[in-house]
Amino acid sequence: MLLRPKVSVIVPFFNAEKTIGKCLYSILANKRVSMEIICVNDGSSDNGQKVVEQIRKRHLNIKLFSHKSNKGLFQARLTGIAMAKGKYIGFVDSDDYVSSSFFTQLYQKAVESDVDIVVGRIMNVSREEIFYLQNRCLDFPYTKWDGSMDIYDLYWQQEGRCYPWHVVWNKLYKRKIWECAYAELKDKEIYLTMMEDFIFSSVILSSVRTFESGRTCVNLQKEFYFYVQNENNLTSVKAGYERWKQNILDMGRAFGEVKNFLERKDMLPLYGQHLEQWKQRYSRYWNRNIKKTEFADSQKNRLLELLKKSLGIFQLEMPDEEDEFYYSEAEFMSGEIIK
Repeated sequence: MLLRPKVSVIVPFFNAEKTIGKCLYSILANKRVSMEIICVNDGSSDNGQKVVEQIRKRHLNIKLFSHKSNKGLFQARLTGIAMAKGKYIGFVDSDDYVSSSFFTQLYQKAVESDVDIVVGRIMNVSREEIFYLQNRCLDFPYTKWDGSMDIYDLYWQQEGRCYPWHVVWNKLYKRKIWECAYAELKDKEIYLTMMEDFIFSSVILSSVRTFESGRTCVNLQKEFYFYVQNENNLTSVKAGYERWKQNILDMGRAFGEVKNFLERKDMLPLYGQHLEQWKQRYSRYWNRNIKKTEFADSQKNRLLELLKKSLGIFQLEMPDEEDEFYYSEAEFMSGEIIK
């Protein structure tokens, strides 16, 4: 009789032949917690599936599911959630990796503290393999959470300043959190390759408030999720013009989905203004990003018009000091990073 795994780690991948191996081996290094790794091939055309199959021969806790065609990251994650058996659920993107005790320590903290969510720390990795910390989010908002404030209020009050709030891959969740989210999202047949985290978290964190388990959310400062910046990232300035168009459309669709969710739950009067400020902030980021590309002026102008239309913004502004994230180069002792 097979024992139920403590942790399910979901790894969607699409044309990730060059990175999926490092990703999986970093997860497998977490040997002190029983886990299953659910790999979802989202219609890849490269040899990524073969890489997973070779690793799977030596590690039977790896499961592999394949979409016949590319459905986008949103649907790939839903496939993984539907297959997960663990008491806790986590995520890793296929071009990223985690520290060798990331899931071990997050799981132990979740059990010891009886919390719904445990949060690891994000480390940005440049193409030159320089490591950067986002100082603004060093302690906001997780270390300020003591149970006295509604976690969903905190989520909306930060209005997109701190992306560790809404990404799902730096966290470990109790299964019941995702069961509620899956019931809400499983019938959505939308194609998204970015901003899907925003939809997931806007649904997930609205459910957390219904559970009473002591402290709802805690963070660990010494366990790292390594977010790798490379030319294949969907938001890379070197991504093609058509990719940028798709990104902008995805962003508008994500904000629309979250607005519809808040309306269905009668929460738009509470959080609608925060949603609008979040949208305005992202319009400023993307206005700057588009202008930094090497596209022709005519292409930049078309992207800027599409940005205004997708987000319902009449006049675009540039980011101010309050918008920007600040980073510092990180130093590590030998052996702290899986490479």
